[in-house]
Amino acid sequence: MQNRSRDRRFGWLGCASAVILCAVALLWHGTPARAQADGPTYGVLVDPDRTRTIDDVQQYLFRPVASSFGGGFTKAAYWVRITFPRGDPPPQNLRFRPLSTDLIELYTPMPDGGWHVSRNGELGTPTGAASQTIGWYGFDIDPLPGPVTYYARITTASAAAIAITSVPASIDMRETVRTAAFYAGLLALQFIAIFLAFTRLEPLHSLAAFSFVAMSTIFAAYIYWISGYGPLVIGLQRGFWLDTIYTAFCGVALFSIVSFHYLFLRDYDPPRLLMHAHFVLLLVSASVPFLSVFAPGLTGLRVAYAVYLAMVPMLVAMLLTLRGNAAIPRHRLYYVYVPYLAALVANIGTRLGWVDSAILYAYSVEALALVNATLVLAILWLKNRAANDRMLEREVSLARISAELAVARGYRDTQLELVKTIDRLARTVADRTRHALAGGEVGADAARVERSVDALGAVIERCLFAFRAEAGHWNVTREAFDPGLAMQEMAATLAPPDTWTFELMPMMLWSDRVLFDLAARNILSNALAYRAPQTPVTVGVVPSVRHDRVGALVTVKNTAPTGTPFAPDRVFEKFYRGESARSKSGTGLGLFIARGAVHALSGEIALTGPVDPADRPDPAATVTASLWIPNA
Repeated sequence: MQNRSRDRRFGWLGCASAVILCAVALLWHGTPARAQADGPTYGVLVDPDRTRTIDDVQQYLFRPVASSFGGGFTKAAYWVRITFPRGDPPPQNLRFRPLSTDLIELYTPMPDGGWHVSRNGELGTPTGAASQTIGWYGFDIDPLPGPVTYYARITTASAAAIAITSVPASIDMRETVRTAAFYAGLLALQFIAIFLAFTRLEPLHSLAAFSFVAMSTIFAAYIYWISGYGPLVIGLQRGFWLDTIYTAFCGVALFSIVSFHYLFLRDYDPPRLLMHAHFVLLLVSASVPFLSVFAPGLTGLRVAYAVYLAMVPMLVAMLLTLRGNAAIPRHRLYYVYVPYLAALVANIGTRLGWVDSAILYAYSVEALALVNATLVLAILWLKNRAANDRMLEREVSLARISAELAVARGYRDTQLELVKTIDRLARTVADRTRHALAGGEVGADAARVERSVDALGAVIERCLFAFRAEAGHWNVTREAFDPGLAMQEMAATLAPPDTWTFELMPMMLWSDRVLFDLAARNILSNALAYRAPQTPVTVGVVPSVRHDRVGALVTVKNTAPTGTPFAPDRVFEKFYRGESARSKSGTGLGLFIARGAVHALSGEIALTGPVDPADRPDPAATVTASLWIPNA
């Protein structure tokens, strides 16, 4: 139970952490969006053959966009129009992504009517400087008074869309610090995921767990690189090696994702054809790092995007055709994979420019890292929970088997005790008869011999009654009698009058007197045998109606020295004996015979007591036997 509570807390902690992270990210990155709500507007124009000039594009109609555009491996150029509508806008920092952009040229209007051109990587004048900021290409601008329009020309062969945003210079440093803190928190979460994997997944003993550790590690390095910190540390601004390392990181991260899903889902017995197709996808993703070095142009990046796009339908097909169960039941697996696939589709749409959102696009890779880490941590939690459920089931099964073995042992011991009793009584009868015959004094020992024979006959008779109760072979002969008077007569044959307390209502019952006496004798004998010393047994008889039939309700109450010395659901089974009854002599057939006799009369019988004696301050407890016998 402690493990289950700990895993439940672990699951809630993971969910709470994800919610807090999303809230903090939206709060932090929503601030610049609010700051630029009354800032510039953007429009986009596609230049298919890259031949238009600044003078040409001013004559064309630009398509309005909110923040992101483009996408797909295109050879076209994009012209972006940035318009500041206010009279005197403050200094701004224009930012563009992705980092794999071939060239960004910013056209800044000059007072003389000309244009100043700044390029990414160029250190220009204070009014037109261009530099690579953390995660963006940034251009510091100081817009002229009055409505002013800037133009940017962007050429790229990347499949990713392009995002643009404008941050007031007054909060530029704050945004840089905020972004750095965001990346620091993101990397910390990745390392926490790696730590949890090492402490809970045993990655050195499981290929799927090892692939998760590799995936989290490579994503941490990938995020560090694409955020701009990596190139800044090693001094790479642009060129072959910058693009090669970027593509290699992309390929390794993609390979780790595909390999994890392949290694994890194969335990659920998907169709062989899909497994082969997934393995081919795995091999193709493994080729991306090599293509980034040896293949010309953006071949490696194109292959990576193709694998990324093919992964979603592949996972959907596999999830719909899973045929087995593994560590996690399939229905729980769907709870994790359905939102994961939805997040992948949203990520692909944002990455390729289908969704016009700067924040979602700018942090699409980071979101992918978080989604994958969350997926595996959720699988980890479900796996631990499933393992604990299986352990609990095994414990319950062992407890049930132990109880069944204990019942079987008790059943066997009671049978053995009955055989020993019959053997002892038979030997006693034989020894006393032999002794009397040998001494010639049969008359003197006649009483003892008669008592021994009667005792043996009673045990044999009880065995015969048990056989009849089990087989249902009763000869029922009904007559009218007073059940209260019958209980008094039966009690008188079992114990002195001061043993009994009677609460009787005069009535007549039409039923079988012999079977009634048989059930009554066994119930009264049971109450006498297991009552507390010097305590009376209370016998009650009242008319009662059940199931639209009139009958007699007989109750026998005794005070037991212990709480509940029996299991109420099993007390009428053959050879069952409670804890307190095992130290006393008996056949274990009395209540079984009583139930058979009552059922033969279409009646009902029950034996009740406190459920938990520990709940009572007095260790003594009242045990009540009730018999309801209907009129025939």
